[in-house]
Amino acid sequence: AKFLEMAKPEELVELIVPIYMKHVETADLDALLAFFRTPAGKRWIQAQGPINKDSIEAGQKWGQELAMKVMEDLKK
Repeated sequence: AKFLEMAKPEELVELIVPIYMKHVETADLDALLAFFRTPAGKRWIQAQGPINKDSIEAGQKWGQELAMKVMEDLKK
């Protein structure tokens, strides 16, 4: 509760916007915004949460399996 009370999203925006400005041209951002207003763009946005979740789970599983293989190999 204290975290939510103290969190100020505008502070994060102030940190992130310059990063985008450093790496992405204004014209490209305008094109992306136009895309995100299309049906395909809206579906893309909606898919990002599940894609990120599934990707994190896949990466964790891969890392765990690899760690086990490395440990087994080192025991030999």
